[in-house]
Amino acid sequence: MGFDLNHNQILPPRFSKNKNKDWKHIADNSSRLINLIDLCGHEKYLKTTIYGMVALVPDYSFIVVGANMGLSKMTREHLGLSLFLKIPFAIIVTKIDLAPENILK
Repeated sequence: MGFDLNHNQILPPRFSKNKNKDWKHIADNSSRLINLIDLCGHEKYLKTTIYGMVALVPDYSFIVVGANMGLSKMTREHLGLSLFLKIPFAIIVTKIDLAPENILK
């Protein structure tokens, strides 16, 4: 996502069929760019997540926790990675509507 000096989002021209031109337009006309990177949460892809956090050097990490699942082993791994790499983080709780009743009280 790109933003100009007045914090207005730079949008690509409508009906463009070439995404590479869209990104070039956004990058050329923006004074600030924000990249969102979705890294793997499954244990099978932990090496990919570590690579993404080390190679892409994010400014912040968001750790998503499902209210119906609670803290898992991988949640703790991702929290540990953020702490070890000194990446500021925020915990986002989702699926509150699926949480057991006694947790919400």
